[in-house]
This record gives sequence, C-alpha cells and structure tokens, in this order.
Amino acid sequence: MRTTFYHVTDRLLGLEPWINTTTSCTFPEPWRTANDTDSSTVEDAVVLTNAKKYEGFYSSPYVSGIHVEEDDTSNTSMRFRMGNMGGALYATVDKDRFFMEIRTPWELSVMFIDQNNVTAKTNVTFIWTGDHVNSLQAHFPVPVNFTRRTHAGETAANSCDPLYGSVCLIRLINIPLLCIFLLLPVGFN
Repeated sequence: MRTTFYHVTDRLLGLEPWINTTTSCTFPEPWRTANDTDSSTVEDAVVLTNAKKYEGFYSSPYVSGIHVEEDDTSNTSMRFRMGNMGGALYATVDKDRFFMEIRTPWELSVMFIDQNNVTAKTNVTFIWTGDHVNSLQAHFPVPVNFTRRTHAGETAANSCDPLYGSVCLIRLINIPLLCIFLLLPVGFN
C-alpha cells in the first residue's frame, strides 16, 4: 500500500514516479535491502498516572494541530485527533514519551501495518518548560513540532482547532502534507 501512495504522491506533484510496475513489487529493493524482521516496537504497557498534564490543543505552522485528551477506557493511553486523523498515544517507560498509533481514517492507518499485520507506532515526546508541558514533537521521518495552545478542559481560541469550530486553511492540506512527511523514504534497519 505504501508504494501506491509514493506513486500517487509523485503523480500529484507532477514528478516522474520512481515507483513503477517493476519496482513496486520489490520495494524497497533495488535501493535498499528489505527487512523481514518484525518492525513493531515492543514495550510493556505502562500505566498513565496523570493524563491531564498532557491534555490540550497543540498547534503547528505546517499541519493541523493535535487535540490530546484522556482516554477514559484505558489507563495506559490517551486519545488524539489531528484534523480527520485520530488514534491513541500509548504511555512508555519514559514518562514523557508516547507511541502514536494512527487508527483513523483506515486509508491512512493501513500504511503503517507491517508484513506481520502489526501497526507501526511513531514516537511522540512531550516537552516541559518549568512545571508544565509546553510542546510536543512527533518523530515522523521529518520531525514535526507542536506548541501547546490550551490545557485540559479549555477551548482553543484562534488556534485553528477544528474540534472547537475554528478552521484554518492549513487544515485543508493537512492530510496530503502529512502523507508527504510520513511517506518520505526511511531506513529499514
């Protein structure tokens, strides 16, 4: 599925596709050796003790902001929404690092399913300034930084937060732009 997105992205950008009928079935070969090992990150579930300190709306000048909230059905994760995308942030042994799992829409989340039918997760780190979380960084192939605009229970004002009725132009391009960030070739170590 990933190779199809590479091909479509090249076409949409008016570029000559580097993935074609020959290379799409063997990707990442001939450029890199395929990795047949399980690419999923394995860590034990960690109980999240205070999700409220991370909740809020985080904005970015490049993509739609992320709304983070407590998941009252789980004691090991939080939920996030980013425009039309959504999923879970799983707590890790590093207290401010989480695994982001994109669950919706299916068309996007399927790109992160490996050959063992395991969904790959992306590291997300919350960054503190003094006694509060000020920003988060999503460790995509091209890292994206988000600045906190609201805290738990607050409504975003002028922050391009589509969940609260504020819409900005960047939201209209967040899925294609994020696809470009996520689909950049990465190493198969």
